[in-house]
Amino acid sequence: MLIGSAAGHHSLPFAAAYSGSKAGLAKFSDALRVAVEPHGVIVTLAAPGFLDTAAARANSDKRPMELSVDEAARRIANAAEKGKRHYVTPWPFVLLKALDPMLPSGLRDRLLRSLES
Repeated sequence: MLIGSAAGHHSLPFAAAYSGSKAGLAKFSDALRVAVEPHGVIVTLAAPGFLDTAAARANSDKRPMELSVDEAARRIANAAEKGKRHYVTPWPFVLLKALDPMLPSGLRDRLLRSLES
């Protein structure tokens, strides 16, 4: 089980290092999964959205669809038990992940920049 972030699916201009490191973790997770699956090892990457933690509260007051840590842990454990390869939660972040690459780059960039303000 690896814990990533929904931010790994988006080029967040205000969190470039964070979103980039989470994107790298997603690729690492997939490569690891392919390598160890023949040995019966299951790799799950969890990519939650916003979690209600002290660090998150200190950094931002904009946290849509925020989950409690306990709820996120329950959902992630359930996904791992089911052997899911990649689990994104809550569901609107699944939709955002699918839409991001379909948007024209200029529109996508403007939308991502608007999140910062």
